[in-house]
Amino acid sequence: MSSPTRQAFKYWLRKPAGVVAGLYLLLVSLLALFSPWLSMDPSPNANRQCLPCKLAAPGQEIQFAVLQRDSLSKGNLIDGYPDKGPSIPFHSKTEMKGGTLFRFHGYSGTSSEWISAQEKVEIHSRRFILGADPLGRDLWSRLLRGGRISLGIGWLSVMVALVIGLAVGALAGFFGGKVDAVLSFIVNLTWSVPTLLLVMTITIALGKGWLPTFLAVGLSTWVDIARVSRAEIIGLKKRDFALAGKALGIPTWRLIWRHILPGIRGPLLVVSAANFAGAVLIESGLSFLGLGVQPPAPTWGNMMESHRHFLVSGNLHLILVPGLAILSVVLAFIVLGDSLKTLRNL
Repeated sequence: MSSPTRQAFKYWLRKPAGVVAGLYLLLVSLLALFSPWLSMDPSPNANRQCLPCKLAAPGQEIQFAVLQRDSLSKGNLIDGYPDKGPSIPFHSKTEMKGGTLFRFHGYSGTSSEWISAQEKVEIHSRRFILGADPLGRDLWSRLLRGGRISLGIGWLSVMVALVIGLAVGALAGFFGGKVDAVLSFIVNLTWSVPTLLLVMTITIALGKGWLPTFLAVGLSTWVDIARVSRAEIIGLKKRDFALAGKALGIPTWRLIWRHILPGIRGPLLVVSAANFAGAVLIESGLSFLGLGVQPPAPTWGNMMESHRHFLVSGNLHLILVPGLAILSVVLAFIVLGDSLKTLRNL
C-alpha cells in the first residue's frame, strides 16, 4: 500500500459512521454468503413448509417427532421428509408399554389428533428465531437466503456497470472528438430514460430470474460510472505523466489501464457504493412487482410482496423484517459512500 493510500485509509478510519457501516455490510455479506450453513432450514431456497407451524411467533420453539416408516399406522401421516421419515410437530406425548402416543397439531381437520408410534422415535426441537410465514417456513432462514440473492445481484450488477461504464468513459474521455460525441450521445440517451422503466423493459425482454435481473440492473446503472470516469480522465490525460507516456510511445490501452485508471479509484469507489444501494432498491422493486427473481426462491422484495397484506391484519413483523433489511443495507451503503469521499485522492 503506497503512502498516500495508507494516509487516506487512516483518515477514513477516523470516520466512525463509515467504519460502522463498512463492518455492518461485511457482517451482512458474510451472513448471506454462509446462509446455507447458518439458516435453520437447510432445504433448497429455505422452502420447507410446516402448515401446523404457520405464523409461529418470533422465538417460539416447537418440538418434532421424526418417525420411522415402519413405526406408523398406514395412512396416518404424510411423508414430508423422505430421508428420515415423516417429521411432524406435536403438542405432547405419552409413554406406553411397547410404544409412544403423540398428540399432533391439527391434522385430519381437527385441532389435534392422537397417533401411536409403535417404535422409539427421535425428538427434535426447532426454534423460529423470527417466526414463521403463513406456510410455516422459517422467516430467519428465508431472510438469509433472500439476502444472498439480493446482495449477490447487487454485487454482480455493480461489476457489470463498472465494466461498461469504465470502457465507455475511458474511451470518450481519452480520445475526445467524434468518439466522445458519439459515446456521450449514447450516455445522455440512456440517462434520459427512467431507470425503473429501462430495467422493466430489459427484464421483460430477457425473462425473469436472477440472471436477467442482474443484467438488467447492471445495464441500467453504468451511466453514472461512465460520466464520472469520462470527466476524471479528461483532466488526467492533460497531466505530465500522461503526456510523457504519449511522447514515449506507450500503447494507448496500457497508458489508460496502468497509469490513468488507477488515478480515479477514489471517485469510482464513491459512485460504486451509491450504485450498489440503488441496485438493491431496484432489485427489491422488481421482485415486489413480480418481475425479478421468482418464488419459491426468496428475495427481500418478493418476501415483502407476499406479506404485504399483513400491514393491516397483524403479524406486522413479516413485512417489517425484510423491509428493515433493505433499509439498513441501503443506508449503510450511502453512509459508506459518503465516508469514502476522503479517498478521492488515492
